[in-house]
Amino acid sequence: MREVSRCVALLILIITTVLFLPAGALAENRVDGCQCTDYVYSQRPDIPTGMGHAKDWLYSSRVHRLPYDQVPQVGDVAVILHGEFGFNAEFGHVAMVIDVNASRSEFSIAGWDGLKNDCQLQIFHNLPVTNNTYFIHQTIKDDLSNIPPSDWPHRDQILINLALFEYPINLRR
Repeated sequence: MREVSRCVALLILIITTVLFLPAGALAENRVDGCQCTDYVYSQRPDIPTGMGHAKDWLYSSRVHRLPYDQVPQVGDVAVILHGEFGFNAEFGHVAMVIDVNASRSEFSIAGWDGLKNDCQLQIFHNLPVTNNTYFIHQTIKDDLSNIPPSDWPHRDQILINLALFEYPINLRR
């Protein structure tokens, strides 16, 4: 019975991923140019390739299980949507958070503007946190060896393994 439920869970995971995958998400890789995404990739090697255009980075963060919210921290990737602060509304914008005020209501970013042909670093100071600004935090790789055997496999590890097809699916008993 467990194998059938795993198969159903895996099928649901695959179907929802395909149905809700936005066009272009995960399609773009590093382009080695002066795009805003290139700058972020150069500063955050923990960000996986294939995140898409800047506007797709939140969805891609969900797919790659990267933590994000609307509370900036130095070192975060700022994702700016819908043309906020005059950035490109069609493709979005990503940049590195380089400073945050004490109340975390304002932040400063550094990055490249893909609309320009030179890789000139641009810095914008004291931008307010809005409904169109999100922040992808750095991830800490958990060492699952510290989980006691009585708790193994950890609930999160089961979900991760299921998503990575690491559990064998056997419909026969």
